[in-house]
Amino acid sequence: MGDHRSLKPEECSMKHAILLSLMLLFVSSAFAYPDHVPSAYAYDPPQERTCHNCHSSYPLNSGTGDLTITPLAEYTPGQSYTIQVQLSDNVSRSGFQATAKDLSNQFAGQIYVVDAAHTQMTGGTYINHTQAGNHSGNSWDIGWTAPAAGTGDVRFCVASAACNGNGGTSGDYIYGIQVIIPEAAADPCGLTTTGINTVIPAQGGNVTYSIDFFTNLPQSFPGVTYWTTITLPNGTETGVQTSITTTIPAFANIHIPMMTQAIPSFAPAGQYVHNAKLGMFPVPVLMDSFTFTKTAVSTDGIPVYDWNATGEWPEIASDNEGVAELPVEYTLNAAYPNPFNAMTTISVTLPETSELSMNVFNLMGEVVSELSNGKISAGTHEFSFDATNFSSGIYFVQANVPGKLNAIQKITLIK
Repeated sequence: MGDHRSLKPEECSMKHAILLSLMLLFVSSAFAYPDHVPSAYAYDPPQERTCHNCHSSYPLNSGTGDLTITPLAEYTPGQSYTIQVQLSDNVSRSGFQATAKDLSNQFAGQIYVVDAAHTQMTGGTYINHTQAGNHSGNSWDIGWTAPAAGTGDVRFCVASAACNGNGGTSGDYIYGIQVIIPEAAADPCGLTTTGINTVIPAQGGNVTYSIDFFTNLPQSFPGVTYWTTITLPNGTETGVQTSITTTIPAFANIHIPMMTQAIPSFAPAGQYVHNAKLGMFPVPVLMDSFTFTKTAVSTDGIPVYDWNATGEWPEIASDNEGVAELPVEYTLNAAYPNPFNAMTTISVTLPETSELSMNVFNLMGEVVSELSNGKISAGTHEFSFDATNFSSGIYFVQANVPGKLNAIQKITLIK
């Protein structure tokens, strides 16, 4: 027979206290996450749960607080950002979880830890609070490297719990938000000059440099001039040193490995700036520069007596020069500039004569401008949208060719 000794009252009280403590520990561990949150609790209904699945005393977003993240007007592909999540609610404890997804519900870019004391990764694609980060300060910094070009809009999904500190899941308020960050428009064209030989001796010599130019625009530009000037050590800018006028083809990608600029012996010592400009002379559209140095002034040796510049812009022609090639696809091309102030240009490419309807809509879905409504010949055609009398904000351009093209593009007016 076993020992059936009765417990004394004080022993019963101790046993009940131990059992109660274990039960509270179990409840707290099972339903509250003071030092982490499992994956997929960011606010992304209906694909994911939120903290509200357990902390369900009150409806989602029914508290008096506010959940926000750092406003980011747009992101540049591949660039890294520090984003702050903030919960404004007067509570003793709070936590969060966040992730970033594109519009097809794929994880976008890379979230990472910038404050290891208060944040940690969960599952590689979610970030949330640590034990130390489960505090009343209610703000957390997270790192994010933006995804590759072409990803489009990214949704930041964030859930946060405003807890009363009772060790359980009752009486807490849960907040959830999604913030859409658009991808920055790719530069339609660019000019880069890179100095190669940038230290000139006392008797003078040649500055050498390379040129890289690209355009993503679907049309060619005749009569474009590339020219250079030099800013002297005293800040004075010289006249034109190099001037080349040419036609820039559509979708050009030009590399010139070597250009030279002679610096004479009588040029003063100091730091110079080589200025490169591209546009419709004398108005530049693109500019770039690099610095070079002349060590001293001297007439020793074989001096250089002039500011001669040499180098050629390459002639670029198609295999069928002089023969216009018709496009093979219907395309609504990127607006330029975008964002824009008052005026932007949108082009449409048509492989054959087509009935083209193209309109600009506001966020209410109202047509604010009709750009085309009729038969258009094959080729690439440009349409200008004059928004002088419109308010700053987001607009949409829709191009429609029945059965062939139905494309929408977002444009942003900034005044």
